[in-house]
Amino acid sequence: MTSYRVRPRFKQLSQQTVQEINQEFEDFLENTEACVGQVMEQTVILRIPEKERHFWSPELAINLEETEKGTIIRGLYGPNPTVWTMFMFAYIGIGIMAMFALMVALTNIMLEKGYLFVFIFSGLCIAGLALYLIAQFGQKMGVEQTFTLHHFFEETIHNKVHIS
Repeated sequence: MTSYRVRPRFKQLSQQTVQEINQEFEDFLENTEACVGQVMEQTVILRIPEKERHFWSPELAINLEETEKGTIIRGLYGPNPTVWTMFMFAYIGIGIMAMFALMVALTNIMLEKGYLFVFIFSGLCIAGLALYLIAQFGQKMGVEQTFTLHHFFEETIHNKVHIS
């Protein structure tokens, strides 16, 4: 499950219909305490139960797409949407500030006015790297729960799935 991606994912082809897969998820969710979730028409969301959930707890979003060959199941592991949104805003904010600092730094270098913004740009790059490492740390904190969700998913569809 070790992945350097921020949000690991998988894709699987099943010979079952969307309705059959949804029914299996509903049945399994009723008979287990390992996971909680929501089953909608073409989407299934699996989460860790509330009493075991923490800030870094993952969730599994499953999209079902029916085709002529069967049902394509796409899964995406990620943190709670609030955590994901917070990290995305932080990445975007750091990126915009770094771009601005780089433009000002290059202008100042060309005009021979000083190197303050080079240091600011460097600091923002370090902040971006630190944010990525924090996300990886959080992913590692939730890896056991990710395995729980993944094993529940594999048990439900009766097939092994490789995560990329």
